[in-house]
Amino acid sequence: KAVAQYQNDELFVPYKEALCVKEHPSYNFGDPITVSTFLLDKDALKKGAEMVTTITFADGYEILPDGLCEGMYNLTTVNLPKSLYAIGNKCFKDCENLENINLENVQFIGTDAFLGTKFDTEHKNETETVEAETSKFSDVAADSIYADAVEVLSALGIMTGYDDGTFKPDITLTRAEAAAIIVRLLNLEVNPTGGETSFSDVAENYWASGYISWATENGIINGHGDGTFAPEEFVTEHQLIKMLVCTLGYEPVAMANGGWMNYGYITAAEKIGLIEKDPSNKNVHIKRGEAALMCYKALDIDFMEWVESTTGIQGQMYRICENETILTDYWDYEKIEGVIKESAGKLLIKVTKTYADKSCYVIGQVFTFEDERLREFVDSIVTAYVKKTADAKNELLFAKKITQ
Repeated sequence: KAVAQYQNDELFVPYKEALCVKEHPSYNFGDPITVSTFLLDKDALKKGAEMVTTITFADGYEILPDGLCEGMYNLTTVNLPKSLYAIGNKCFKDCENLENINLENVQFIGTDAFLGTKFDTEHKNETETVEAETSKFSDVAADSIYADAVEVLSALGIMTGYDDGTFKPDITLTRAEAAAIIVRLLNLEVNPTGGETSFSDVAENYWASGYISWATENGIINGHGDGTFAPEEFVTEHQLIKMLVCTLGYEPVAMANGGWMNYGYITAAEKIGLIEKDPSNKNVHIKRGEAALMCYKALDIDFMEWVESTTGIQGQMYRICENETILTDYWDYEKIEGVIKESAGKLLIKVTKTYADKSCYVIGQVFTFEDERLREFVDSIVTAYVKKTADAKNELLFAKKITQ
């Protein structure tokens, strides 16, 4: 069996073999340590690491598992990589002396992650959103990894909830639902039941016939070879990735990397930031929460488009349309960063960063927003999706605190 090794101040746990630490309860780690494995079991550090004061997690970590460092009472400093976006439940619970940890890049902090530490109240909601305490849907917790995605997509009408007030993030997505989501993602005016299709199993009055017709005609989704579409068939993660890669214009990248059979769409999705890493099981049926998270990322990815050569060069040419995204081009929302201020009862954003080439907002200027959701973020810096309306007012779609 593989054995964990401690060499030159680094703890190496062989791939998928973190459990081997449990077999060596007397193993003593040095101090400080750098954790280099990406699949560390939640109990691995607790065996013989009680006296560790400093831990550095190597770049590449995305999630720290539940309870990973729970009870390490001598731990004072934790260095997190920029790649980290989530800290699991009770991850640092009862780390009584923890003083130094930078949570600036962390997007999700689990329940009681710092309970019993000096950071119990100071950092627990470091990355709260405009609806930090409650969620629009009863089954989507405000600290869920899907919360931001569900909030934004539901506000835009891209993915909606059910009559009972739930979103049902854990039920699987059908092919018809996926076609509908793609069309709504692009804010297109398509009659849902007004699309005549060439598929024998999709009647013209089917609830998503219009969506299916548009998506197939535009090469986003294909039917089966037998003339059917199978609208109620479940969608796999690989299939939804393919749809979104095509929607964003990156199919040439996918084809250049092997196409469908060689997972070229997966490669393209990784390159553009649609997914964090190659899914371990590409053919697993995707759930609504997972689909929401993927579509949420797609909103803010630059398009790629074909351009005609003006130099006589043969072959197809493409360009990345910098700062031209689904959110900007199809919804007229603009992404900005700014400091929230309150003056004479009004809520203001002082812009510190813009993303659009021809922004409606000017860095350094202050803009008024008539939205009470911003009040709890006074004196904080937020990332916000905003747009100017016909009446010259500023409309807020979503805001997220990024620092104190």
